[in-house]
Amino acid sequence: RRRARAAEDVRWAEPEPKPAPPGAGGAGKKVVVLGGTGFVGSRVVGALKESGATVVSVSKSGGGGKGAAGVEYVAADLSRAGDEAVAAAMEGADAVVSCIGVIGGSNAEMEEGNGALNENAAAAAKAAGVQRFVYVSVAGIVSRTVTALPGGLLKGYFDGKARAEAAVEAAVPEPVMVCPSFIYGGGGF
Repeated sequence: RRRARAAEDVRWAEPEPKPAPPGAGGAGKKVVVLGGTGFVGSRVVGALKESGATVVSVSKSGGGGKGAAGVEYVAADLSRAGDEAVAAAMEGADAVVSCIGVIGGSNAEMEEGNGALNENAAAAAKAAGVQRFVYVSVAGIVSRTVTALPGGLLKGYFDGKARAEAAVEAAVPEPVMVCPSFIYGGGGF
């Protein structure tokens, strides 16, 4: 990101979009983005739409009408295994991208938000016959570093991420893990 300096305020400027490399287009592909209205997911939705993919964004809110044009927004509850809206969204999908993640709250809440929700998503993808599942996880070096923190701080976050990775690897023929260190941004950071 580039920094932009205003008279009284410093804000992050959005990077200029870059064209997709040749052959990387999503034309003719249906991609389901879980957490598609969040900080990371909304950017994934935009990039996929720009590449020519048919995009379905699944989130708790469904989008509330503030999303990208030409994207199907679906409200669904991934905390309930077998949610019919999730199953319908994944029907005929070529790929699923999960940007679902929770950081903050209790260890139990973080493990649920990172683990159980993505386990349910992986099971739904398997049931729908999805071939590729891309999961936004976390770099291993981060979890090894954080274990030095007192009181098991963030233990639920990393345990949930590990559960999700295992579920994705077991569910689909083409699991893909994207493992950034930490993602900063949005109104909550």
